[in-house]
Amino acid sequence: TNPVVYAVTAEDNTTQEYTVTVTSPVLSTTNSITQFTIDGVDGTITGTDITLTLPAGTDISSLSPTIVHTGETISPNSGVAQDFTDPVVYTVTAEDNTAQEYTVTVTTPEPTATFSDGTYINQASSSKSGTLTIVNGSIAFSLTTVSLERDANGGVPDIAQSIFEIQDSEGNIIESINGFTSGGSGVISESSLIPEGIYTYTLSGTFISTSAYSRVSSID
Repeated sequence: TNPVVYAVTAEDNTTQEYTVTVTSPVLSTTNSITQFTIDGVDGTITGTDITLTLPAGTDISSLSPTIVHTGETISPNSGVAQDFTDPVVYTVTAEDNTAQEYTVTVTTPEPTATFSDGTYINQASSSKSGTLTIVNGSIAFSLTTVSLERDANGGVPDIAQSIFEIQDSEGNIIESINGFTSGGSGVISESSLIPEGIYTYTLSGTFISTSAYSRVSSID
């Protein structure tokens, strides 16, 4: 704890004193993650939050990150597979045993669909057609057909009828869903999953009143 003096005495009784001072090593306090990489994608480190966006379709339930850190240890270890369906907490411990937690969040892009000519039709505009572009995976679609009222003359039911078709690049119809409703009601029809790609679509319908309409939307 304090310096210790050692005295060395010669044969002629002369003495030489030596002072010995022992110091403890200074333990490092660094406990940071400096790089976090999964499948060649580097995470963005903001404070103690790390975020990564991986390509669409990546299975994030079992991923093995490569981690560079300044601490003595890290848990979970670098290279150990983790399920990133929910955020995962990593703890970096310094030489002096102080710890720092990092929360890692991994996401993939959601599939999206873009219609070049809109997705809503009614009596005034009873047909839409154009290009349907699907990216980042497969998407299913719903066709909602609605009639909101009965005809005032004699109680004849309001009628709405529609059809949504998707064609591939060769003009083949790969999906067709129909909607029909009358008397103040709405009907939802659903398509199968349509793979990522560029297609042609047609949305058309017949509507007895101005209150009836049809709309196409993607199913999350």
